[in-house]
This record gives sequence, structure tokens and C-alpha cells, in this order.
Amino acid sequence: MKKRAGLWILGCVMAATGVAGTESAPSAASSPQAQAAVAAFMQGPSVFIENAGQWGAPEIRFALDGQGANVGLTDRGPKFQLFRELPRPAEAAEEADRADPARAGDRAPAPREMHAFGLLFDGAAAVSPEGRGLSERTYNYNVGPVEQHRSGVRSFESVWYSSVWPGVDLEVTGRRTGVKYTFHVAPGADWRSVTLRYDGIQGLSLRADGGLEIRVKEGWEPLVDAAPLVYQEVDGEKRPVAGAFRLVDDHAYGFDVTGAYDPARPLVIDPDIAWGVGPGGDSPPRAAWGQAAGMAFGGPTDGR
Repeated sequence: MKKRAGLWILGCVMAATGVAGTESAPSAASSPQAQAAVAAFMQGPSVFIENAGQWGAPEIRFALDGQGANVGLTDRGPKFQLFRELPRPAEAAEEADRADPARAGDRAPAPREMHAFGLLFDGAAAVSPEGRGLSERTYNYNVGPVEQHRSGVRSFESVWYSSVWPGVDLEVTGRRTGVKYTFHVAPGADWRSVTLRYDGIQGLSLRADGGLEIRVKEGWEPLVDAAPLVYQEVDGEKRPVAGAFRLVDDHAYGFDVTGAYDPARPLVIDPDIAWGVGPGGDSPPRAAWGQAAGMAFGGPTDGR
């Protein structure tokens, strides 16, 4: 049964509080140095904020502090909210500029569209994720219902799902424009049990470079899972093992490990997913899962 989006959708109108230490993307500029700075910022690591009751969606255990998309982690898998700007009607913009030329550069931001979808751990146990690697960043939430106000909310560098499949742990890490999944397969465990199923997308396909293309919706740019890196650590050295994505059907995928490896040692399968975000920090309202519009991302406190 399809879950009503209103149970977890964020409010689209947000207010960021003026808390010291809030990060923002470097402004875009034409120089190669500025463009490189923007690119480095977008690829930089981010953190997962725990749900301490500040969001009206208790199924969201952690949310990524990212840009371009919201990612919330539940016991069954991640939930995504992807954003894009819609083009302005040219006639309306021109008419407004003629009516008040002095305010031509001060028009309201372009309207945005959001598409929500999920990634389910197919055939897996429901596992409550655990934050690991406590970050120095803490977050304040003081907009919206008073009962949801929180201060000093913790964040973590990674989130782990332990034994989500038999003998398989999942480590989730984030950057500002992507999420990395790392599957840790214990000695003797079967990597074939790992199957992930998308809900709410148009379909999946394999790319010539080995990546997984995720067609989220007609007219939207696809997301891409980079070809998985499969390896074993032996004497402190990562030894690559040949592997690839395997399509189960047009909404689900797993992996094929085709190279030789030692089943008595742990095996690591390491893909990641990325989305685009415009230079200068074109981002959605951040980490604000709940029903009510106006819930706010408070920003890192001085303790970050």
C-alpha cells in the first residue's frame, strides 16, 4: 500500500535561525579558483542529525545535513526528497519588470518542485540505525510547535544498520550532495542476500561505465550510483575484487561478485549515490521532516 506523503513530507517554507557557525556554500564566481572552491565544498563530508523529537515524523531516525536533497534514515531504509527549480513564465517576469524596473533583480525565488521516493532493504530485518562517530556539530530547532523545540541536538559522522541481512552490516556516510553505502559482509556470510528496492521512481538501468542510473521521474535528471568498489583488507591493504551491480527488476538491484576472494575474510561492497546542486548552494529546506510547514533547520551551534 502506498504511504501518504503527508506522513513524512517536510514543510516547504522554512526559516533558518541566525545561529553562529552555520555553514553555507561559497558563492559561485567565474574564476576557476572560485568554481573549484564550490566543487570542493559540495563534495565535502557532512553529518547525520539524530531525531530527538524535533521533527513530526518519528520514523525518521536520522537526517543528512546536505544540499539539493533531504535524506532521512528509517528502520526500513532511506527516504529521499529531491528538489529542482521550475522555470519562470517568461511573460510574467517581463510584465513584472516593466511594471517596476527598479525591482527587476529582486523578484521572489523561482518556484520549486519536490519528488519523494524511498529505498527499501528488500527481504531484510527492520533494524533501528545507530549513529557512530559523534560530531562536534550540534543543532538547535526553535521554529514550529513548541513541543518540538530542541537544543543541542547531536549529529554523527556515520549511521550503521547492524545485521540488516544475515552477516551483513550497512554503513551510511554522507557528503553535501550524495550518500555512500558501505556493505560489510562478515566471513562466511552471503552477499547475494543484499537486495535494495526503490519505491516511487520511474525505473533503473545499468550504464556503460558500470554505474546504476536511477530515473526518478519523467523530465527529471537521473541520479547515479557509481559502480561499486568491492575489496578485502589483507594486512592493511585493500585488495580489489571484481564486482558489479545486478538488476533484479526495473526497481530493484543487488550485486554480483565475480572475482576471486577469501570467504574467510570480511568483504566490503562500496557504492555511492550522488545528485546535482547548483553552484552557490542551491539547496532545499534542510533536514526538516514533518507535517507542518514552517518547521526550521536551526543550524550548528557554537559547539560544532
